[in-house]
Amino acid sequence: MCEIPTDTPWDINWDRDFEATVQELKQSGSFDTYRKKIIRIMRNPVREGSYKSENLKGLKTAHIPGNRQHIICFEITPGINDESQKDDLEELYFHFIDHWDNYDSALTRRDPADQEDGFEIHIPYYGGPFDVEKVIHTVYQSAKEHDGLRVAAQEWDDEYVRMTGEADPDVRHVFDEILPDAATIEYDENTLF
Repeated sequence: MCEIPTDTPWDINWDRDFEATVQELKQSGSFDTYRKKIIRIMRNPVREGSYKSENLKGLKTAHIPGNRQHIICFEITPGINDESQKDDLEELYFHFIDHWDNYDSALTRRDPADQEDGFEIHIPYYGGPFDVEKVIHTVYQSAKEHDGLRVAAQEWDDEYVRMTGEADPDVRHVFDEILPDAATIEYDENTLF
């Protein structure tokens, strides 16, 4: 099975419609071929697919191998047309997966899916010169100040306070700034694929 690329220099985002279709395909057991094509697109969106015109102008589509009737519609940074411009690529955005008969009438609006990752913080009671209550307060305060950060629960265990929640990948840096060295944080990578 192909591995999801995590080291691409461009951002990879997707639409809620795309996310819903992927979930349906996973439940039906027919996702493997789609997954392989999605990974190929992630690795080189400039090479994969072809540009469309009319109401899908600026978007690219790629057919699914073995199922030429279904297409993946995606968008890359405008103005990127060949491999020599690949270094200028900033974003890959997956719009939808659909039957090729339907895509001509598809709307070209974006409805980005939430890409929050779960987190679990452990703040030890005896980990250093810090006040556990103040650290907890600071985490909650940071969640109020940053849209992509949400604390879901707090539990007092035997040796540490456990805080769980969700954080957008681009606000994780907040934890580096506010947590003491003795605290640990683990992320549950919420990947669609």
